[in-house]
Amino acid sequence: MTPAGIARGAEVRMALAGLWRSSFLRNVLLVMSGSAIAQAVGLTLCPVISRLFAPADFGVFGSFSAATGVVLAVVTLDYAQAVMLPKRREEAGQMFLLSCLVTLGMTVLCLLACVLLPGRLLGLLRSQNHWLLVFFVLAVLAGDLNACFQAWCVRVRAFKHTSASQVVRGVASNGLHVAFGSLHTGAIGLIVSSVWADVLASPNLLRVVWTELRGFLAVPAGGS
Repeated sequence: MTPAGIARGAEVRMALAGLWRSSFLRNVLLVMSGSAIAQAVGLTLCPVISRLFAPADFGVFGSFSAATGVVLAVVTLDYAQAVMLPKRREEAGQMFLLSCLVTLGMTVLCLLACVLLPGRLLGLLRSQNHWLLVFFVLAVLAGDLNACFQAWCVRVRAFKHTSASQVVRGVASNGLHVAFGSLHTGAIGLIVSSVWADVLASPNLLRVVWTELRGFLAVPAGGS
């Protein structure tokens, strides 16, 4: 190898070593590892879950997921995504609290819609099981609060907690699918599993949020 080639090889190795030491790469790999583990659990249990539920059950679950997905996209009015934008800590905290309050308000509106227009909503969900409306409201509340918590954890670089939350959601969702499928609960089992997965994924994030917000509330107005 020529001296020029040796020099270029040394430069490449130094660049790769610097990239490996960078906190950005470590954080990306940390978050990706949580997603990868969650996906691996789902793929491993997929053949089992597909045999525990009928195609009609997956159809109802798909309609439920699509309906809640549309609502989740607008419930927080994207305030959760704006939590990472402010430079000052107290402004970010105010944005986070606003996103949580908007989530609670929109959840109440979803509850009123379920009470006043149950027939239309059940038609969209392709089911006549009124319990689905209860879980619809819970799914909206749990899903968007989880999104708010994740946004705050990303802002404060609590990537270990976000990664762990993804693993908890994946394991809980698929594990509950198997458990409810073994009990022959049908579509309601798939839906309850999905809602509980979001609920169980939130406490790990909530610890970070609570610790940070207590510090935020202790900072006098005008602090950073």
